[in-house]
Amino acid sequence: MYSPVLVLLLSVACIAHSANHDLMQCVFCKMITESAANELSPVNAFTLMYRRCARVGLMEPVCDQFVDRNAKQIVRLARSGIPLSQICQAMSFCRD
Repeated sequence: MYSPVLVLLLSVACIAHSANHDLMQCVFCKMITESAANELSPVNAFTLMYRRCARVGLMEPVCDQFVDRNAKQIVRLARSGIPLSQICQAMSFCRD
């Protein structure tokens, strides 16, 4: 069997990775959502989201992937009347 110390270390590492991942998802969501703030056209909103990702340097591929997976839902929520400041919480990317 595994030693309790090893199990504890693996658990802490997983929790730390999960927390970091959640933080990055929240940051990307807030950054991307700001891009769509004044755009009524989904096509223009998507373009602005990808342009925002182009400014994050080495994290651009991760940001692009976030947009690929979530842009439609962000635009859908914004068009349904959810305030942009609450979209990331509604999508469970941010806690506050």
